[in-house]
Amino acid sequence: MFHGLDRAEPATLSCEDHDNDRSLIVSFDGDYAFAEYLYDNTSYVLDVSDKEETVGICIDGIDVIERLKSNVVSRQQGLELVRRALADMAGAFSSFHWVPDNG
Repeated sequence: MFHGLDRAEPATLSCEDHDNDRSLIVSFDGDYAFAEYLYDNTSYVLDVSDKEETVGICIDGIDVIERLKSNVVSRQQGLELVRRALADMAGAFSSFHWVPDNG
């Protein structure tokens, strides 16, 4: 399904559930991914560790932004999140640890 994603080029994938006002945006940059889940007028990011340092990640293929390493996952985890959201958008939210985006 995602064979066309070139690891050398930044990419962004999104899934939307308009009926329940939910969307997922996952930006891929090399071996890493940054995910944002929009639900109930709030933006959430993954919280996968307690790392406080930041890392630059390309968003939408244009902007490099600094994000906490605790909000960045592996490329494979990002792809798995998109697969989960395509099958069950609500499950993608409940199956992972999300926190409101303060970045």
